Amino acid sequence: MYGFVTGAVLGSLFAWVAIAPAARTAPAPKAKPPIKVEAWVSKAEAVVGETLTLEQSVPGKWNPEVRSIENRVVRIGRWDATGVMVNLPAEEFREEFNAFDGLPWLAGRSGPPVPQVEVRPGRHGREFEFTPKRLGVFLIYAEWTVKGESAPWHSPPVVLTVHPPLDPLGRLVIKPEYLVEKE
Repeated sequence: MYGFVTGAVLGSLFAWVAIAPAARTAPAPKAKPPIKVEAWVSKAEAVVGETLTLEQSVPGKWNPEVRSIENRVVRIGRWDATGVMVNLPAEEFREEFNAFDGLPWLAGRSGPPVPQVEVRPGRHGREFEFTPKRLGVFLIYAEWTVKGESAPWHSPPVVLTVHPPLDPLGRLVIKPEYLVEKE
């Protein structure tokens, strides 16, 4: 009896090995669409009140008609009571609408197409100057609605860490309005 089972198992194994290797591999993953919108922030670390630039762009030859741009900001870290920056657990990530001055949440939508400018040679898009007003670690990404496209174009997120400013003696200045309380 055991000889029959052993023979059947070995025979199945031999048949599996004899199959062409391509037939044994996992199916190829579906190709992901290329990144269409690229985004950069002028610095990865800043202090409250510092002026930064967020650039969003596409190759100049594309010339898409951008109907709206949404600047999405997700807080993924906060300044805690002990005076250090801490990462938040994923279930506490939340969208922030008030973390920066000068970074519009929405540009366009009901008006004419959002004009694009040459932000660098061969790249067209938008630049936004903004200043952080809260402490934390933020993911910032762009979502462009483009005429003729069924889905929005997203940029990969950029990460920005905002620290407290220093006083003339080099001490941290932490004002209550810089903090976001845990909900």
